[in-house]
This record gives sequence, C-alpha cells and structure tokens, in this order.
Amino acid sequence: MSNWYLFRNGQSNGPYPEEQVREWVKTGQIAPEEKLCREGDTNWMSLDMIPEFGADRPATGAAPAAAPSVAPAAPAAYGASPPKDKVVAGILAILLGYLGIHHFYLGNTGRALLYLLVSVLSVGTLAWIIWILALVDGILYLTKPDDQFQRNYKNWFCSGP
Repeated sequence: MSNWYLFRNGQSNGPYPEEQVREWVKTGQIAPEEKLCREGDTNWMSLDMIPEFGADRPATGAAPAAAPSVAPAAPAAYGASPPKDKVVAGILAILLGYLGIHHFYLGNTGRALLYLLVSVLSVGTLAWIIWILALVDGILYLTKPDDQFQRNYKNWFCSGP
C-alpha cells in the first residue's frame, strides 16, 4: 500500500495512507477533479484518472457525503515539487553547504541566501562557520527517518500549484 498526497483548498499536505484515502473516496469526501500523487512520484493526477481508486468511487448520481469537519489535507498539486530526498539534501549540505545549496534544494531560499551571502560577502573568511552549520544540517538530514524528515521540512518545499 502506498502513501498519497492530496491537493485541496490551495494547500499541500500528506502523505496519507492509502486506506484513509480509499475511505475518503468511498464516502465522496474527495471530488473526482481533485489532484492526488503517490508518495515519491512526480505525476499529479485527478482522482478520476487513478485506476487504483476506481472501484472505491461512489456510483454516478449518488449524493456525495458531507465533507469532513477537518478536510483531508493535500499534496503539492499538478506540476509542483514532489517530496525531497534526504540523502541528496544531506550530501549537498556536506559538500556545498557553505553556499546554501542544500537549502535552495529544499526550497528554503531565505536561509539559502543567508548562507550564500555570508560566505560570499565575507570573501570566504566566515565560510568555515557556515560550512560547520551546513555540516550539522547534513548529518541531521541523513540521520533522520524519512517520515520525520518529510514532516520537519515539508513546509519548506510542499506548496500548491
């Protein structure tokens, strides 16, 4: 079973276990035109284009169930960035962290620009301090479990269409 992202109300959230998404589909809480993406995939598709959920959709003409009080959150929509790889982020932090490249990769441009500007404007004299911070970032990225990495850094790189 896969984990899925769902895009709704201009926000990207998830991932959700497939069983939970199936339940939302069965009860009509996900509209056929809403976008879904399997975790680790880059292709966003509307619900009606995903064969895995075809048997779970309510019959045509059936009244949709009321939306849940807490709407299921959604993934980055069609064309948006998929979840980032912690290994890539860790290696970028260790090798090119003094330039903030790992933060650019994760979508945290504010911190990335700070790292880059401190390194460049100090003509390299403070780059070693930034590199130590980046080394710590890289070690943290590489040692976190995948789900915790995605949860901690999701706000940096999950966005809507």
